[in-house]
Amino acid sequence: MGFANATVYLNEENAHFANNSSLENLLLAFDLDELMKAFLELISDNETEADATRNLFGNASPGGPTNSLDGSEIAIGVLYSLIMLVCGVGNFLLLLALLLYKETRTPTNLLIGNLALSDLLVSLLCLPYNMDYHVVHEGSWHHSTALCAVVNFFTSVSHYVSTHALLAIGIDRYLVVQDARTRRFNPRWTSVVIWVVALVLALPGAIFSRTVPYQREDSVFCGVLWPVSLQHVYKGFHIFLVVCEFAVPAVIMSVFYSFVVCKVWRRQFPGQHNASHARAQSRSRRKSIRLFALFIMFVLCWTPYHIYSILRDFYIGILAKISTSLNLFYMVQAIAMSNSLMNTLVYVVFNDNITRFLKTLPRDLFISLQKNYRNKSSQMHRQHESRQRVDYMTSMTPRTARSTLAVNTREHIHSSRVSHENSINRMEMVSCV
Repeated sequence: MGFANATVYLNEENAHFANNSSLENLLLAFDLDELMKAFLELISDNETEADATRNLFGNASPGGPTNSLDGSEIAIGVLYSLIMLVCGVGNFLLLLALLLYKETRTPTNLLIGNLALSDLLVSLLCLPYNMDYHVVHEGSWHHSTALCAVVNFFTSVSHYVSTHALLAIGIDRYLVVQDARTRRFNPRWTSVVIWVVALVLALPGAIFSRTVPYQREDSVFCGVLWPVSLQHVYKGFHIFLVVCEFAVPAVIMSVFYSFVVCKVWRRQFPGQHNASHARAQSRSRRKSIRLFALFIMFVLCWTPYHIYSILRDFYIGILAKISTSLNLFYMVQAIAMSNSLMNTLVYVVFNDNITRFLKTLPRDLFISLQKNYRNKSSQMHRQHESRQRVDYMTSMTPRTARSTLAVNTREHIHSSRVSHENSINRMEMVSCV
């Protein structure tokens, strides 16, 4: 991913020109912004290199805006809109069901929850800006550099989380089918490992994200730009990602998922067969087929993306001969992003265990909200009554104190008067005697 012998990853849109002396001199620069500006000026002044660049990126300058949307951009916009709608709503409901219903928190569903969370992040944080960048503004970034880094970062995180989660699900199901007494993965610790590894692998995408203005057009390029001095580091890192985050996991998953499907399909329940056994076997088969479908969709959606990235970084001459290479990349990227849509359809729409709870979710939410409202109203009413009693006692305390003092004073005067009269009577009686 880069220019000539350098590695400069420009949001997946790159140009390589081998044996070009003027460009080789350009690579002596180490400041990324100056390198990009110099390159863009170079391709605009040199007709041969400009033609090569337009052939590589399509019939427009690299990432620059065009006059009108073509069919591929309209298709990408429709696909992105569909992904955002389905993934946003579907994955939110799935995560809500996992949060509210303890019965849904099986080990497999908790691992699937990682897929749902990563796909939800893509639909909320990445796809809106991708569509704005590729379709609305046709290759011009109208946001901050920090947001460019966030989009690139979470796009990579989602891909790695999907890979790790599907691999963990395949191994977990294999262990269960092979021997039900085998200790399964702890889904919580497995989820922590899945996300930590994905976040670490996606860090370079955030660290090297930059925005670079074009010289000839009023537009800005958002991309992950690796320094020229890190050419070999990037290529090694890219090979590592393709092998360890796609090829090897795909082979391992194909073995485990195939074994699970074959084992479940041939499995027979011991004893006399009845309707209950038939239903249990049917559920087990459907579950295995759904998981295998997740794996197939993952391979079909991400294979074109990785093939394109390998051609771009190591066999750029092939892409240079394609007049619509930029549109081809946009389509390949959209297909990769559609894996989130496929995941949502498989583990939400076609999952009887989840849809059963989702059907009752609106009613349960309404009942829960109604109960919370009643409890809150009752609590507020009790607090109001308590405040009224406190206010009443506070207002009555001085008056009560005065009344008590007056009564006590009158009683004291009366008792004193009676005592005085009694003493006078005794004195009179004594004098009479």
